Amino acid sequence: MLVAACSKPPPPRLEHHAAAPTDETFVLDAPLFSSDATEAVVWTLERHGGAASLALGDEAIAHGTFDEHENAIHVEVASSAGPTTLDCRRSFARVHAAGAEPQARGEHAVCTTPRAWQPADLASVAVLACTVHREALVTQVTMAAPPGLQAIVDDCCDDEDRCERRWEIRIRR
Repeated sequence: MLVAACSKPPPPRLEHHAAAPTDETFVLDAPLFSSDATEAVVWTLERHGGAASLALGDEAIAHGTFDEHENAIHVEVASSAGPTTLDCRRSFARVHAAGAEPQARGEHAVCTTPRAWQPADLASVAVLACTVHREALVTQVTMAAPPGLQAIVDDCCDDEDRCERRWEIRIRR
């Protein structure tokens, strides 16, 4: 006995590839990291297709290019203050919640141990991790989509007067 069955071929596979983002904003509320000052400024990097603009606090906005190839992003902007270059990659960072507050270290501080936060929960956030080149300054910054991130200074001195400055990150309010 021979049995033959006929059926329709399966439908073609449809693949969905999301279009690359063309308009994005990344924000970081942090010092310029160019000195020992801890006064914060708001870093705002905006992308409109292949165009970029960078604002540092009240400084005039610098304009330039935003080039992304695979996971490498290169941003070059120029203003009257001079050129700024950012070499970035997309990543994820675990950061403190927007309302979280660092707790006092108490006696016998151990600076190599991060301080406790209340609440202690961490959130995973999509970020743009960048190396910034501005004049003689080379520094690392991590930015995220609005509301962005906020860097909190942790100046820690132990019982032997060894001091260390660290930066901790929370979601900006």
